[in-house]
Amino acid sequence: MGKSTAFGWLTGICVFVALSQFLPEVLCADGWASPSIGRQGACSHHGGVKGNGIYVFLIIGVSIWTGVSVSNKFSTIKHGNRPRVLDERDTFSEEVPVISSAIEQGRRIEFLYKKPKSTNYEIRTIKPIEFKNIPHTYGSRSTLCIKGFCEKRSANRNFALKRMKDLRVI
Repeated sequence: MGKSTAFGWLTGICVFVALSQFLPEVLCADGWASPSIGRQGACSHHGGVKGNGIYVFLIIGVSIWTGVSVSNKFSTIKHGNRPRVLDERDTFSEEVPVISSAIEQGRRIEFLYKKPKSTNYEIRTIKPIEFKNIPHTYGSRSTLCIKGFCEKRSANRNFALKRMKDLRVI
């Protein structure tokens, strides 16, 4: 569960507890106030329970709505309110088959790669091993990456496909 979801649940529970203090007293059908309301058979000698269920449902509804609103607001503040715009790079329709073929044939690939905080692309040559979905540190999204042995770093590294361009098999 993410932090924003947990914060929303906590807020909803607090709102429910606070508003439940304003519920009218639950009475037996004959008007008798029983301290045992909630236990089975508590009002059986008084004609059953006179319900105030509509108030309970109203309070539960307001609590859930408040929790969801707070959760969404917290998430928007933390991660920004920009909608994700899909383009042809999100599908990786060209890169995935090329990389898959290189993995099957045991061949290397070369591409231009831009690190997350860099402004320039660097040439990288790797021997691809497998595709990986690397989860983001926030939210539920992930980034499609290729794990491979990087010749520049002499180690296995993960490369995000969205930061690659000019891919070719060598």
